[in-house]
Amino acid sequence: MKYLIFAFLLFINEQLFTQQPTSQMMAGNYNKIESLKKVRVIEKLKLDEAKTARYLTLVNQFQDAGLQNDRKRKELMKELEKLVIQDSNANEIQKLVTAIQELENKNYEMRQKYMTDLKEFLTTKQIGEYVVIENQFKNELRKTVREMIRRRD
Repeated sequence: MKYLIFAFLLFINEQLFTQQPTSQMMAGNYNKIESLKKVRVIEKLKLDEAKTARYLTLVNQFQDAGLQNDRKRKELMKELEKLVIQDSNANEIQKLVTAIQELENKNYEMRQKYMTDLKEFLTTKQIGEYVVIENQFKNELRKTVREMIRRRD
């Protein structure tokens, strides 16, 4: 499985670094990585068809909401950068900082709800395995990206 992930990430890396990245390309790569992660979770947790359907529905909803929040956060950060560069008044800056913090809190709350919803159909052991799988996946992805950057330089 590690070799499959590594090969997949190499393929993505090739596309990322040989072409000028566009938002469409990056979204496509994000979707490929997320799909790979979903497959890994389903396989490792040995989910049956019903649990797989529930998991996919839940994770897709969670990801969509997270992406919307990320877009809002990026917009707010651009506005904040402009205000800071323009040396705007403190009240305007504080409003944006507060809005960004609220989005971060919302992301945390969404994550908590997501984990609670998983508990409705996964066992405690599966929840633990899920958390471990997710952490391992992130670490492997970081490691692979670092290696690709090192090779590129």
